[in-house]
Amino acid sequence: MDVLNTLDVKGELKVGNPGYTSSAPDGYMKGVGNNGTAGSRFQVTANSSDDTRRLWLGTSHTEAAITITEDKVGVGTTTLIPAATKLHLYDSAPEFRIQDGGDKASNASGYVTFYDHDSLMMKIGVDDGGACRISNELSSNLVLETAGTTALTVASDQHSTFSGQVSATHFDSTGVGTANIFLGSVITKPGSNSLGFIVRNDSNGIIGSLLRSSNTTSTLMTDTATINADANVTGSVKCTQNLRRTITTASNSSNTHTCDLRLNDNFAVAAANAATTIALTVASENIGQSGTIVITNPASVGSLSFAALPSYMLTPDSATINFVTTANAVSLISYYVIATDKVLCNYVGNFG
Repeated sequence: MDVLNTLDVKGELKVGNPGYTSSAPDGYMKGVGNNGTAGSRFQVTANSSDDTRRLWLGTSHTEAAITITEDKVGVGTTTLIPAATKLHLYDSAPEFRIQDGGDKASNASGYVTFYDHDSLMMKIGVDDGGACRISNELSSNLVLETAGTTALTVASDQHSTFSGQVSATHFDSTGVGTANIFLGSVITKPGSNSLGFIVRNDSNGIIGSLLRSSNTTSTLMTDTATINADANVTGSVKCTQNLRRTITTASNSSNTHTCDLRLNDNFAVAAANAATTIALTVASENIGQSGTIVITNPASVGSLSFAALPSYMLTPDSATINFVTTANAVSLISYYVIATDKVLCNYVGNFG
């Protein structure tokens, strides 16, 4: 039957062959152009002036497998539930499947991708070989939330921030086990009779540890440890080897050499052939600190002299120091800080 204009059907319009065979399909509807070739568009519309009606597509005359409401597609939403989003899946336990026809060992991948108007923003999926990947293609954070609260933030510079505690699950009931913390090292909890951790390399060798037994505290470091901040110790410190110290050169401004006690305990002053002043910078954190100031005279000393020490640098019997001005002489001031304005000093000169 050819219909050149409008065909109104009140009731059902059945298309197909009741005597179904493989060579006689149930039926089909085809849009054609005016020359009998495939048309540019075939349109089926649930006519509605207010866009509230839905188009039903299904294999049952009572239920719809797919519904279309405006530009929203519902799968399994039935005839009673309109699609709420562009794609709405409804079931007791809905599953959205993306399947590659290749083998997962080498040639099977798939992604869900997110774009703005013209560029990729993010993708979630699986690479060839089975590696799962969540990729933020923008220079912004990747955020994992639980209960509407941020749990993990991975910044674009690859630094990660956990909002809560990070716990390892490889410890047994006694608290003994291991946890991989970063590439090339493992943190191991010691036996049940002690607390702390042991840091091991890939060969299981100990590179450092912090241990506390039931009655004693011990620290074992088998490699150099660097601490770039203040360390506060409330108990005693026992050093069984040499305590390595450094010497800081005093700041020199117009031959006034200032030793800032916040920077070090020991200082060096290289005097020039001129009138020389020695001064200190003392903060409350320096109370109880002791150290030395080594003074080295120049080779030419015709104009070398030393000013009296500042009033906060106290000497025995308030004596004025008679500085040695011999060429290349080495002298020493030892000090002990009892207050920010009271530093006990003693001078020994002309070591040689």
